[in-house]
Amino acid sequence: MLKNNVEMKKNFRRSYFVILKKRKSFPFFLSILFFLLLCELNLYVYPAQAKTDVKPVWLVVTKPMFTDTLKQLAEKRQKDGFETVISTKSVSEAIDSLPQKPAHILLVGDCQSGMEKEPWYIPTRMYQSYRWHATQGKEFASDVLWGDFNSDMVPEVPVGRLPVRTKEQLQLLVTKILAFENRNLSLDDLRLPIYTGSADFQPIIDSMTTQFLLETINTNAAKWLRPWIIAGNQSHPLCGWPEDQAVTFTKQLKIGGLMGVFMGHGSISSFFGMDFNGKDFSYTADQAADILAEGKPAPPTVIVACNCGNFTASRNCLAESLLFMPAGPVATIGATTVSHPMTNYFAGICLLRKPGQANPSNRRLGTLWLEAQKEAIKSRDIIIEALLLNIESSIEKVDAKKVRRDHILLYALLGDPATLLCMPEPLECRIESGDNNWRWQAEKPKGALKLYVEIRPDGQSMPQIQLPLEKDSAQKNLELANDTFAFNSVAELSADQDWKGIINTKGVLRLTALTPDGIFVTARKLE
Repeated sequence: MLKNNVEMKKNFRRSYFVILKKRKSFPFFLSILFFLLLCELNLYVYPAQAKTDVKPVWLVVTKPMFTDTLKQLAEKRQKDGFETVISTKSVSEAIDSLPQKPAHILLVGDCQSGMEKEPWYIPTRMYQSYRWHATQGKEFASDVLWGDFNSDMVPEVPVGRLPVRTKEQLQLLVTKILAFENRNLSLDDLRLPIYTGSADFQPIIDSMTTQFLLETINTNAAKWLRPWIIAGNQSHPLCGWPEDQAVTFTKQLKIGGLMGVFMGHGSISSFFGMDFNGKDFSYTADQAADILAEGKPAPPTVIVACNCGNFTASRNCLAESLLFMPAGPVATIGATTVSHPMTNYFAGICLLRKPGQANPSNRRLGTLWLEAQKEAIKSRDIIIEALLLNIESSIEKVDAKKVRRDHILLYALLGDPATLLCMPEPLECRIESGDNNWRWQAEKPKGALKLYVEIRPDGQSMPQIQLPLEKDSAQKNLELANDTFAFNSVAELSADQDWKGIINTKGVLRLTALTPDGIFVTARKLE
């Protein structure tokens, strides 16, 4: 391109000096000099150099047994505007053979040591661990390293995996992805179900965790999000009945949301909820299986905990088990090894902030997650680092720099990284304050069907906890506590009505417009 540019400049000079010899007009002479100056400064775009639209590449690396089953998903990605490439080469060869770097990489096949000759085997990359904890192995699986093109240990593009071994498993996941992306949108897509397990550290930390979570959500989450929370802390009304936590949360996850989130401690096949009356109550796939056996797919779910995403183990990890349930999450994200509380905290904060940031790239799960991870490893907070860096028992004093380096590499995305999220567009509106009221008027997006007007009133308080816990009162308190996050309906307006009105209540006003292709929302604090 540079060589062609130089040659074109030479040709322009020759042509215009020939013209100048024939045209003696001074204004004409100045115009030609000005044009030549633009050419020298590369400010003029030559017609032959006009930019052409280059589609982002959705690269799938798989085995021959799976290529036919992937056709439906490839057709959907083509409609989304991607250049789709399905390759049966090795991962590195597939990437190197592209004329441009891919925007998303999807590995279709499973990976387990000793199974390299199986027809479904697609390798991961192994990375040597910084072993700060005695339970850590010497290395961990890191699919995301396939997206690191400059070897700086920070991936440039997101990588996902469908850990399938049969065509039937793949067809199940393809069907789920298509059903999730083609579903009818609703207010349920603006929910955020969160399960925060017991911190299980020192008593003072345990007592602070739930309140700290609430303050974090209030400070960092988009105002239009509707959290639904269950907490492994029997001294808080968000606990509910400990024995029912797993089932209760699964039902909320099935209702829907922007995504689901687990935060706490984990193992390969379970997420730790809490200890209660001398018993360990953890979330396992068995407890979710009946609830997620049929129905629409649940939203993408992130498990911010140790080991829950270790897809290379001899048995299915929790993230895999949930992924393969017909109505389970359309994608799951989990750590393939021991993760650190400090970096998990920063990852959770950055993920929570993402929905409120106006960025079109956030609409794809892999991009949103990778951006959050990149921000997380750069985040700093002296107090949080002092509190969390050495809170776990460790082999030696923990090196924060090495923990951050490993963190971005150890979370696996099980699902298509190009999965389209229900990330709402901003709704244009005007709000004017009057005497103890607010007048609002919203603009109608193209194709608008309905406007939902809602208010989350100020001054709501959570119920008082009563110990010892009893099942009925605990579940009632959980319901009342979560009602404090709810938006109360004020009006539902059709497209042929005027989208304006008056609100007399202090709180957060949420205006949500539904269209056939998306959701438009705004939320304003009225005070």
